[in-house]
Amino acid sequence: MTALRFRFDWDPVDRSVRAPELRATWCRLELWVGNDCMTLVEDRTTGSVRHGSSLPLYPLAEWIAFNWWPLCFDSRDDAAPKRFSRRNIRSSGDGFLWPDCEFVPEGDATLLRWAGSSPTGSEVVRYLSRGARTVASSDVQEALAGIVEAVITRLAEEGITDTSLHKEWHALRSLDAGEEEFCRAAARLGLDPFSEGIDLAASLSEAAVAVDAALLDDFLDSAPPADLRGATTWVGTTLGHIFEPPEVAACFDLEQVDSAIQAVGTSADWRPWLAGYRAAHTLRESLELDPTRPFPDQVPVTHFDTERFHSFVATGRRFDSVAVAGIAAGWGASKRFAVARTLWHASRAARASAFLLTTSRSTSQSAGRAFAAELLAPAGGIRDLLGLDPAKAPPEEIERVADEFKVSSMVVKHQIDNQLLPSTDR
Repeated sequence: MTALRFRFDWDPVDRSVRAPELRATWCRLELWVGNDCMTLVEDRTTGSVRHGSSLPLYPLAEWIAFNWWPLCFDSRDDAAPKRFSRRNIRSSGDGFLWPDCEFVPEGDATLLRWAGSSPTGSEVVRYLSRGARTVASSDVQEALAGIVEAVITRLAEEGITDTSLHKEWHALRSLDAGEEEFCRAAARLGLDPFSEGIDLAASLSEAAVAVDAALLDDFLDSAPPADLRGATTWVGTTLGHIFEPPEVAACFDLEQVDSAIQAVGTSADWRPWLAGYRAAHTLRESLELDPTRPFPDQVPVTHFDTERFHSFVATGRRFDSVAVAGIAAGWGASKRFAVARTLWHASRAARASAFLLTTSRSTSQSAGRAFAAELLAPAGGIRDLLGLDPAKAPPEEIERVADEFKVSSMVVKHQIDNQLLPSTDR
């Protein structure tokens, strides 16, 4: 399994570094994920390339402590400046030349993204490597906490106590179970628990009661903070209409979906979309569907024309059928994609269970989207229908293939980008 590692050796530094906590924690720092060095750096004055930089570790430890909850649980991926500062090591600051490395939690896994760049204010140092890797979230949290503990230990050895790092880390470690639950929930909404999250404490408590515990993480990962109460009400009301008899006869049994997904199992390398792709491929084979043949419309589904709320679609499994609520009747391709995603989640849920389709980056939602894309528009079938280099396919050809599979052109484009083009990411 890919591992995240901080490597550092303490280095002596002269008195020109005045702050004692900086002087005490000066080191040569390297950051690795698997065999990839994320801190490969070029010194332009000497032309040399090395695996790390000379920096004080205290600012990094302080940044980790003060941003612990977003680092561990904020999976949102918009371009908000505050999100960058809370999840990117470059924001460790204090005038030092930190690498551009971002942590994006995705439930059981965390995406690490790093980019080669020249840190702001530097004409001498340039980070060279770039990439993206997915790592177990437990491994990431252990590595981040390890940095904080190592710095606190180093400060104690140097007789330095009562810093802001000491206070923040002690406060974090002193939270009771209820306070930790609130902090995780606020972070999933994209909020700092101790500033922005406080104003939503009552709404978060209502959501924790109203939304089933099995759905709460998915709900919070996509719920709009500005209308949290409205989202809570919508989900509760809509899920109440899920379990009704299906409107159409099934062209296959849900047990076939279950068997296909169970045969694949869970991706052991923390790339959930691979499990989705493989399960879809297995299911299509069991149904004897050629890669260029569209997936049939006749799935065991009950459809409700309820108002769609923001980024949610409410779905559920009712014994041998599935139900989808929140997709308008005229949505066509969007409805097919939602139903396909529902098959993935239904196969992994207990019978008579409800669940949500959301825009979140969680491992389950990512795997469901990959499953739906490959089920409806197999990458191999796209290649065959295009009959040319996928990288050079014009928009009209992508649209033609999308029409063949009865999906949106966005699904075809994503399949090309994610499966048919060479990539080193993740």
